[in-house]
Amino acid sequence: MAITTNASYIPTITEFVDHWTEVNAARSTPFLLSDGEAVADLSTLKTDLQTIEGTLQQRLNDQQIARGNITATKQLALYWFGRFMDVFDGYFGAGPWAGARPLAPSPGSGVEEFTKPLIDMGDLWDRINQLGSATPPGLVNPLVLTGATSADTLALNGWTALITTLRGYGDDSTVAAGRVRRSRSRRNFTQTAAYEMMKVYRKAMPSALPSGDPLQADLPKLTVESTGATPDPVAASAIYLSGSTSKTVYEASTATDLKEYQLRGVIGDDWDEEDAVTLATHAKDAPREFEANFGLTQPGTRIVLKIYVITQTGHERGSAAMVVDRV
Repeated sequence: MAITTNASYIPTITEFVDHWTEVNAARSTPFLLSDGEAVADLSTLKTDLQTIEGTLQQRLNDQQIARGNITATKQLALYWFGRFMDVFDGYFGAGPWAGARPLAPSPGSGVEEFTKPLIDMGDLWDRINQLGSATPPGLVNPLVLTGATSADTLALNGWTALITTLRGYGDDSTVAAGRVRRSRSRRNFTQTAAYEMMKVYRKAMPSALPSGDPLQADLPKLTVESTGATPDPVAASAIYLSGSTSKTVYEASTATDLKEYQLRGVIGDDWDEEDAVTLATHAKDAPREFEANFGLTQPGTRIVLKIYVITQTGHERGSAAMVVDRV
């Protein structure tokens, strides 16, 4: 393995820890770096990184859930906005109140911008409720909107609560985004520390054993070798199974120096290399399917998966992105 993306750090650290452990077993005393760092220190960085990655995935889930809640609540608000405007246009559209009619918000706008016309609508609704004897004939006051069925109704207090709910989801999204950002920063800091330790280990390790020892020739790679070719991607497909489990199958690689396959995933709607994590690794001759419990924490959640082909020289290529929705 070699460091190519964020997803490659933990597998690469695992190889270095394993190699360092074997070096220690071949010596009478544990091998230490010049500043006294031992294999346990690199192993601790791996554990820390795994914990941070787990936290990051949870926070990406929180972010996705908040965004889903915002989208659903916006759709509901637009539905009732339309119902209110039907009433408003029918009773007040040609009168002096016509100029106060708010325009429907854009679904793609931010929560605060989206709520402005909703608040305007609530103010009009409140004014209609206060008309008393001046209420237009045929309009029941206080106004209660009716949806697709007679049981589907909404009063002004329900509209106000809907706006409050939407703002709450907006706050959830803002908090989740900040936590994602901070988790990424902690991940990057830990990755840098691990990278530097592995870099020093590669330079110092030849002094740990006699020349010609097999462990000298099998030193783990930290960067991709300049020789070798980038493999072709493999065709793959992924489906939702049950619970939080997805299944991915893939075709065999034609790479002559094939080392292994990896399943990597991202929580959310689109593939983002920055947040991709390695979910599982298969040897080149293993059955060509993965099952993963990742990201699909509740109905409506979505993940994106890729199968990576990795060669002996560290070159890799990902498949086309595969979107999996939990139904």
